[in-house]
Amino acid sequence: LMAVLANDHPLAQKKVLEVQDFADVTLITYPVPDESLDIIRQLLKPAGIAPKRRTTELTVAILMLVATSRGIAVLPRWAVQTYLQRQYVTARPIT
Repeated sequence: LMAVLANDHPLAQKKVLEVQDFADVTLITYPVPDESLDIIRQLLKPAGIAPKRRTTELTVAILMLVATSRGIAVLPRWAVQTYLQRQYVTARPIT
């Protein structure tokens, strides 16, 4: 899983995102319960971080929202590889 950000997002300057970086962002996800999202269940909730959340059902819609600076997402690299190659968005690993 990678954090996916707008190319000009301030966090895109970091080589690796830390859990604290999610405290003040809008997290764009699929409309599923928190328990179904690894980023929330394994990293954010144990750290006591609950970012604002926006949902949409389509990966392409998530990427469009990210690319237009409406939030960040956490998605598998394979799902966003084409968008990364075309430089529509930036991806960073998460510790």
